[in-house]
Amino acid sequence: MNNFLKPLFDSDKHIYILSIAASLILFSTYLYNDDILNDDGINYIYAAYEYANGNIEKANTYRNETLFFSQFSILSNITGLSVKHSAFVLSALAQLILGCGLLAITRSLGGSKTTQLLIILVFSSISSFNELRPHILRGFAYWACQLWAIWALINYIQLKKIRFVLLWFFLSVFSITYRTEAVAYLFLIPFLSIFILDFSARAKLIFLFLALFVLAGTSGAVFFIIQNNYLPEFLPSYSKKINMEIGFIVNIQNTFENLKDGLENIMPNKWARNSSNDILIGGLLFHLLKTFILTTGIPIFLLAIYQISRYEFWWNTPTKRLVNMYFSIGIFIGLLVVFTRYFVGERYIMVSAILCCLPAANLLKEMVSGLAQGDLSNNSLKPKSFKRITYSAIIILLFSSMLYPLLTNDHKKRYISEAGYWIKNNIDDNKNVFINEQKIAFYTDNFQNDTFNQAVPTISELQQNYHFFVLYSDPKLLLTENEESLRKTLAPFKIKEFIGHKGRNIIIYEISDTLT
Repeated sequence: MNNFLKPLFDSDKHIYILSIAASLILFSTYLYNDDILNDDGINYIYAAYEYANGNIEKANTYRNETLFFSQFSILSNITGLSVKHSAFVLSALAQLILGCGLLAITRSLGGSKTTQLLIILVFSSISSFNELRPHILRGFAYWACQLWAIWALINYIQLKKIRFVLLWFFLSVFSITYRTEAVAYLFLIPFLSIFILDFSARAKLIFLFLALFVLAGTSGAVFFIIQNNYLPEFLPSYSKKINMEIGFIVNIQNTFENLKDGLENIMPNKWARNSSNDILIGGLLFHLLKTFILTTGIPIFLLAIYQISRYEFWWNTPTKRLVNMYFSIGIFIGLLVVFTRYFVGERYIMVSAILCCLPAANLLKEMVSGLAQGDLSNNSLKPKSFKRITYSAIIILLFSSMLYPLLTNDHKKRYISEAGYWIKNNIDDNKNVFINEQKIAFYTDNFQNDTFNQAVPTISELQQNYHFFVLYSDPKLLLTENEESLRKTLAPFKIKEFIGHKGRNIIIYEISDTLT
């Protein structure tokens, strides 16, 4: 076997098949149960469709992450799949690579077969991640790159082979094309990791990192020169995103002061106004902590915190210190986000949340081993039964977390996809349809129809150019005067209605030549 792959498949390699199977089952289940695709995902697919047809400028009006959505078009050209199905295939592939990456880290840290099985269970029970599975996100590939980058550095620490540093560098740089916060890992990990090695390994690693950054800096400069001067419409500048993030950071103090001034103005007295700073900082930190706990999942969070609190587990080897550094940088990214945007989404801290699976699985393994060996505090039946019940309850809780998003989905948005499918199956392709909502148009699978980007036509324009009119209405989004007029005028010509939640609905009208 190739020596480069030996650390990956040195034993029990078939357990990767179980990890892949778990990812595919969860992906398929959540995709089947999902109501509608996320807004960004819909835009990525429209952009990929336009990209595949050579309309690069139009593609960038939907999304400007060309290096991401162009992958859908490339796979579609190679396989003959539609752009939509290509996007789902790549999303599923990124998820199973991610799951295998976490398993590979567990194996590199010396996890037993039991621990490896438990890591699959624990990772599969992250309900916040499972809720994201049916969507099209840059995050899946980004998180996968970061996990395999961790694996590469662990293997460098253990084997002292330069190829693993090169692999880490490639994965870290490549992940920036998915999410810009990957820059934090690229620059902070080299700086922090030199403190966890002995002197000889440290000197070698510093030299490698310096050489790689010189190479990357030169390549990056060439890339941006070519992009900005010759391919601006093909590759929207990623430097703009990085500059935007830097702008957020530079303006932290001014933005914070403005927010604090606004809070002081609504405080009831001077003592309360004096505490505005504490309230604001405390509130932001609480929001970050709450988001992190909910992203990780309460069962995994509690297991991980207990295991991490045992100092010898989390800091007793260079490889575990490396994982701790990745975890800490993830929290640092969350802090930057919450103090620059005043909110933090689960996608910014998912790497840290996923890494919590490692200590949680190790603690569960100890519990399982204790039961198997009868290693209990005393031999009475009562403590044995109590511990068995407790451990069984934890496992059941993990399975419940895996299924929780499925059980709580109330399908409030499914009427949107149902309307799109009805149009697809009941209206002939040769009849023009005007749709005022992109999500409905997406589920017709007719990506040439971009009427949702146009102003809603008048009655006479509808008669001249369209056979059907699809009107989405939401009480929170007031209809324009023209839309209200159309709804009243076309009321006798309604052929289908889909009722949504809280007054939302979709009405399909057939345009008649006899309209007045």
